[in-house]
Amino acid sequence: MAWPATAIEVPRGLDDCPSLEACLQLIDQVVPARDDGEGSNATVLANKLRRFGDSAKRELLKRATGHHPGWRNVAGAILSEWHSWTPSDVPELHEALRKQPGGWVARPLGEIATPEAIQALVEDLPKGSENQTDFALSKLGARAVPYLFPILESDKNAPSAERIIQKMNTLAVPFASQWATQAADPGQPVQARLGALRGIAAIGDNARPSGEVLHNLLHDSDPRIRKQVDLTLRAVRDPVVVEEVVRTCHPSAAPFDPLALEALKCLAEVASYGDGGRDVGATLLIFLGSENGAERSYAITDSWASRF
Repeated sequence: MAWPATAIEVPRGLDDCPSLEACLQLIDQVVPARDDGEGSNATVLANKLRRFGDSAKRELLKRATGHHPGWRNVAGAILSEWHSWTPSDVPELHEALRKQPGGWVARPLGEIATPEAIQALVEDLPKGSENQTDFALSKLGARAVPYLFPILESDKNAPSAERIIQKMNTLAVPFASQWATQAADPGQPVQARLGALRGIAAIGDNARPSGEVLHNLLHDSDPRIRKQVDLTLRAVRDPVVVEEVVRTCHPSAAPFDPLALEALKCLAEVASYGDGGRDVGATLLIFLGSENGAERSYAITDSWASRF
């Protein structure tokens, strides 16, 4: 059974301990044996240790790269709230991130944001999901995108880079037109073209204006390009693929299925194409004659009949 993590305990006496060593000995008593990922109270602990200046930072970095899993996490959490960094700290932070992939020290690397710091984050990215490395890279926005592109080219690791670009919302949009040109260029290496298409797909709806450049790739000689461009055009909600989308959208629920989730999903997907789906809307009128009440309700609620 997995028990929920509890906040890092703030031991009594931290305000009065006479030395950094004495304060760390107090914290020693509350550090868990394992890495539980918990970071609550890190700000409090950082504020109490900051009076010891750079010595405290150096000592915490030692613990963040040490052999004790609990201390690696606690030290990393405190350092994530330190906010006093220079590029010279990157090697130790990088080592700490190697010891604890996706850990709290990703945030200081994101604050430093030198090429070396960003590369350290990108190196860590494929090792996990939904972690502090995600947070740091997504906050870097456009500065991180060029470092993510080699991962987009990787068939194995591309999803981790796509995840970050999705989190950036509109910050990656300026790259969409460049990537569309690259994807459409048959002189480019196939993996680079695939990476460009994956990047556009990760941007999503906001990259829709770039879709038109990609239409001819639906007939590309390379089946990998054809497959990925179809996925990309669906991701940006380009009308050129809506006909293919609507072919799979038809009543399928049992008469008394109260949810009819497949219908809800496909109707919502077609609706997401907006005006681009108008030409195929009449096809969806079949839902109004469904034997399933939920499917009829979805069609009426979404006003397909009146729209098309």
